[in-house]
Amino acid sequence: MYGNNLSNDWAGTWIFPFIMSKLLDYFSYNYSRFNYSKYKESTAWISLFKELKIPNVFTMEASFLGPDTGEFKGKHFNTSHFEKSGQVLLEALIIYSGLNIWKLVKEYGLPELDKE
Repeated sequence: MYGNNLSNDWAGTWIFPFIMSKLLDYFSYNYSRFNYSKYKESTAWISLFKELKIPNVFTMEASFLGPDTGEFKGKHFNTSHFEKSGQVLLEALIIYSGLNIWKLVKEYGLPELDKE
Protein backbone atom coordinates (compact mmCIF):
# COMPACT_ATOMS: atom_id res chain seq x y z
CA MET A 1 0.00 0.00 0.00
CA TYR A 2 0.96 3.58 -0.53
CA GLY A 3 -0.23 5.95 2.17
CA ASN A 4 0.52 9.13 4.03
CA ASN A 5 2.94 9.75 6.85
CA LEU A 6 1.52 12.18 9.38
CA SER A 7 3.92 12.93 12.20
CA ASN A 8 1.03 13.87 14.51
CA ASP A 9 -0.92 10.64 13.73
CA TRP A 10 1.63 8.01 12.67
CA ALA A 11 -0.35 5.15 14.22
CA GLY A 12 -3.49 6.23 12.40
CA THR A 13 -1.74 6.23 9.05
CA TRP A 14 0.34 3.07 9.43
CA ILE A 15 -2.00 0.77 11.30
CA PHE A 16 -4.41 -0.18 8.50
CA PRO A 17 -1.75 -1.85 6.32
CA PHE A 18 -0.42 -3.48 9.50
CA ILE A 19 -3.85 -5.02 10.11
CA MET A 20 -3.92 -6.25 6.51
CA SER A 21 -0.57 -7.95 7.02
CA LYS A 22 -1.90 -9.80 10.06
CA LEU A 23 -4.99 -11.03 8.20
CA LEU A 24 -3.52 -11.94 4.81
CA ASP A 25 -0.45 -14.15 4.56
CA TYR A 26 0.68 -12.73 1.22
CA PHE A 27 0.14 -9.04 1.99
CA SER A 28 3.52 -7.48 2.76
CA TYR A 29 3.53 -4.67 5.31
CA ASN A 30 7.24 -4.21 4.65
CA TYR A 31 6.53 -3.20 1.04
CA SER A 32 4.08 -0.49 2.13
CA ARG A 33 5.27 3.09 1.73
CA PHE A 34 4.13 6.05 3.81
CA ASN A 35 5.63 8.98 2.03
CA TYR A 36 5.52 10.49 -1.38
CA SER A 37 7.83 12.29 -3.72
CA LYS A 38 7.20 15.07 -6.20
CA TYR A 39 6.43 12.68 -9.07
CA LYS A 40 3.60 11.03 -7.07
CA GLU A 41 1.73 14.29 -6.30
CA SER A 42 -0.80 13.80 -9.08
CA THR A 43 -1.88 10.34 -7.89
CA ALA A 44 -5.40 9.85 -6.56
CA TRP A 45 -4.40 8.99 -2.97
CA ILE A 46 -2.32 12.14 -2.56
CA SER A 47 -4.94 14.36 -4.21
CA LEU A 48 -7.68 12.91 -1.97
CA PHE A 49 -5.52 13.26 1.12
CA LYS A 50 -4.83 16.92 0.36
CA GLU A 51 -8.48 17.65 -0.48
CA LEU A 52 -10.18 15.73 2.35
CA LYS A 53 -7.49 16.12 5.06
CA ILE A 54 -7.99 12.57 6.33
CA PRO A 55 -5.05 10.31 7.19
CA ASN A 56 -6.29 7.04 5.72
CA VAL A 57 -6.20 7.35 1.97
CA PHE A 58 -4.34 4.46 0.37
CA THR A 59 -3.51 2.86 -2.92
CA MET A 60 -3.39 -0.91 -2.68
CA GLU A 61 -1.26 -2.45 -5.39
CA ALA A 62 -1.04 -6.08 -6.41
CA SER A 63 1.48 -8.09 -8.33
CA PHE A 64 0.46 -10.05 -11.40
CA LEU A 65 3.17 -12.59 -10.59
CA GLY A 66 2.98 -13.74 -7.01
CA PRO A 67 4.04 -13.05 -3.44
CA ASP A 68 7.55 -12.93 -2.01
CA THR A 69 6.36 -14.21 1.36
CA GLY A 70 3.95 -16.64 2.94
CA GLU A 71 2.33 -19.88 1.93
CA PHE A 72 2.15 -18.96 -1.78
CA LYS A 73 5.73 -17.70 -2.13
CA GLY A 74 7.08 -18.53 -5.58
CA LYS A 75 3.64 -19.28 -7.03
CA HIS A 76 1.57 -17.16 -9.38
CA PHE A 77 -1.54 -15.37 -8.18
CA ASN A 78 -4.87 -16.43 -9.58
CA THR A 79 -8.33 -14.90 -9.40
CA SER A 80 -9.09 -16.44 -6.01
CA HIS A 81 -6.04 -14.69 -4.47
CA PHE A 82 -7.31 -11.30 -5.62
CA GLU A 83 -10.83 -12.11 -4.42
CA LYS A 84 -9.42 -13.09 -1.02
CA SER A 85 -7.46 -9.81 -0.90
CA GLY A 86 -10.70 -7.88 -1.41
CA GLN A 87 -12.45 -9.89 1.30
CA VAL A 88 -9.60 -9.26 3.75
CA LEU A 89 -9.59 -5.56 2.86
CA LEU A 90 -13.20 -5.37 4.04
CA GLU A 91 -12.42 -7.41 7.18
CA ALA A 92 -9.55 -5.04 7.95
CA LEU A 93 -11.91 -2.05 7.59
CA ILE A 94 -14.31 -3.64 10.07
CA ILE A 95 -11.50 -4.27 12.54
CA TYR A 96 -10.02 -0.80 12.06
CA SER A 97 -13.36 0.92 12.57
CA GLY A 98 -13.69 -0.57 16.06
CA LEU A 99 -10.02 -0.69 16.89
CA ASN A 100 -8.25 0.47 19.98
CA ILE A 101 -4.88 1.23 18.34
CA TRP A 102 -2.87 1.13 21.54
CA LYS A 103 -4.28 -2.28 22.45
CA LEU A 104 -3.00 -3.55 19.09
CA VAL A 105 0.41 -1.94 19.69
CA LYS A 106 0.63 -3.64 23.09
CA GLU A 107 -0.27 -7.01 21.59
CA TYR A 108 1.89 -6.94 18.44
CA GLY A 109 4.43 -4.20 19.12
CA LEU A 110 5.16 -1.22 16.94
CA PRO A 111 5.41 -1.86 13.21
CA GLU A 112 8.83 -1.51 11.63
CA LEU A 113 8.88 1.03 8.83
CA ASP A 114 11.16 1.65 5.93
CA LYS A 115 11.53 5.45 6.01
CA GLU A 116 13.02 5.95 2.57
